[in-house]
Amino acid sequence: MPAMRLGVWLRFALLMLVAACVFVYSPVAGILAGLGSLVVLYRPALLMPLVVALLVWLPMRFIFSAQPAELVSTAVMANDIETGDSVRQVTILALFGIGLLLLLRVRFEVGGSDALRWFFLFLPLALLSELWSADPALTARRTAVAICCTVFAAGMAVGYYGQHRQGGTLLVRHICVLGSLACAAVLVAAIAAGNFHLFDLGWRLGSFGRENQFSWVAALVFLAIWVTRHNRNIWHAAGIPLAILAVSGTALLLSKSRTSLIATAAGLLTCEVLNARSKGRIAAVATVGCLLLALASSDSFGALWKRGASDDALQTVSGRTELWDVVWRDVCAQPWLGYGYGAYWTSDRVHRGAVEWAPTSAHNGYLDIAAELGFTGLVIMFAFLAICWRNGWQLRSLDHSNHDIGVLLLSVITSFLVINTGESYADALEYFPVLATLTLAFYVSYVCAKIGMTGASPAFLAGGPQPRTLTKLESQS
Repeated sequence: MPAMRLGVWLRFALLMLVAACVFVYSPVAGILAGLGSLVVLYRPALLMPLVVALLVWLPMRFIFSAQPAELVSTAVMANDIETGDSVRQVTILALFGIGLLLLLRVRFEVGGSDALRWFFLFLPLALLSELWSADPALTARRTAVAICCTVFAAGMAVGYYGQHRQGGTLLVRHICVLGSLACAAVLVAAIAAGNFHLFDLGWRLGSFGRENQFSWVAALVFLAIWVTRHNRNIWHAAGIPLAILAVSGTALLLSKSRTSLIATAAGLLTCEVLNARSKGRIAAVATVGCLLLALASSDSFGALWKRGASDDALQTVSGRTELWDVVWRDVCAQPWLGYGYGAYWTSDRVHRGAVEWAPTSAHNGYLDIAAELGFTGLVIMFAFLAICWRNGWQLRSLDHSNHDIGVLLLSVITSFLVINTGESYADALEYFPVLATLTLAFYVSYVCAKIGMTGASPAFLAGGPQPRTLTKLESQS
C-alpha cells in the first residue's frame, strides 16, 4: 500500500510540474492542468485521459488568450509560418509517442478498418508533394505533423477506446466533458479580463482573431451531447447533459460564428432526421424548423447576424469572397497536384494575399486542400468522408447500443462538410475538433470491421455483457 501511494504522489508531482510549465504560456490552461493533477491524485485511472487532453489543448492554447488584434500583425504571422511554434511541435511529438505506444500494445491491429486505409492514402501523397512543393521544408514539417496526428488518432481509436468494453461511451464522454471545460474556461477568461459585452453587437466571445476556432470546439461538444443526451448508458445522471448543453450552447451563441452556427444546424438536422421514427416526430421537427426560419427572417436577428458590420462586409463574407478569387486563380494554375502539402501559405503569400486581414488560410477547407494537393487530394478527402458516412450508417443499424455513436458520426461529418465552406479545418489535423472527429471515425470503422470479421455481438463491442461460452454438456443438450 505505501508503494502504491508513493506512485500516486510521484505522478501528482510530475503533473504539477507540467502544469507549472503550461502556466507560463497560458495561465488559464495552467490552472486547468493543476486542477487535473488534483483529480488524478484521487482517481489515478484518469491519468491517461487528462494527460492526453493537456497535450491536445497545448497547440490550441492561444484560444484562451485575450491579446489585442493589433499584436497579431502580418509580420508576426509570417514569422510564425517560417519558424513554427516550439511548444506545439513538442506536444505533437508527444501525441505521436502516445499513439505509437497504443498501436504497439495491440500489435498494430488495425484489422480491416477501411477508414484508416483510405486516410493513409492521404499521407503518401503529402510526402510525395515535397517533389513539387513551393517550400519543401514547410511541406516536410506539415507532413510530420499530419503523420503524428494520424498515428495518435489511430492509436486512441484502436489501442485505447477500441480495446475498452465501453470504448464508444468513454470517447463521447471525453469529447463532451473536456470540450465543455474548455468552453467554460474561455467564458471565465473573458469575464475575468473584462472582455464580456453582451449588448455590443460587434463583440464576440473568444480571443481576438480566434473566435471561429473556438466556436467549432463549442459546436462539436453541442452536437455530441445533443445526439447522446437521452442515452443513459453514456450519461447516468440527467443533469450532466443539461449542464454541458448549457455551457457549450452559450459559448457557441456568444462566439457569433455564422459558419459554425449553420454547420451546427446542419448536424442537428441530420440527427433529428435519422432519429425521426414516427409521423409525430417528423411533424415536430418540421414545426421547429419553420419557427427557426421565421426567427431568422426577423429584423432583430438580422442585426445580430451582421454583428455590427457593414452591408459590404456581409456581402463579401468578411472579405472571404475576395480571398477565394485569389486562391482559385492559383488553384487553376496547378489544378492536379497543387503547391505542396502545407506549402501554399508561405510567408511571402501571406504578405501578398492580405485583404481585410492577413490570411494564413483560404477560409475554405476545400480550396486549401486543392491549393496544397490539387484535385487529387480533394478526391481522396471526399472518398474518406464517404467511407466514414457508410460506416456510421452501418453502425447505427447494427444494434440499439451502437445507434447513437453512428448517428453522432453522421452528424459530425455533415457539420464538417458545411463548416469547411467558410473555414479551413480540412487539413488542420492538430486542431481538437479534427482530432476528435478522426478518432471517432477510426473507432467506428474499427468496430464495424471487428463485427464483420468476428461476428461478435454489437452489444458486447459497445460495452454490453460478454456472450457466455457454452459448456460441452450444454451444447449437447
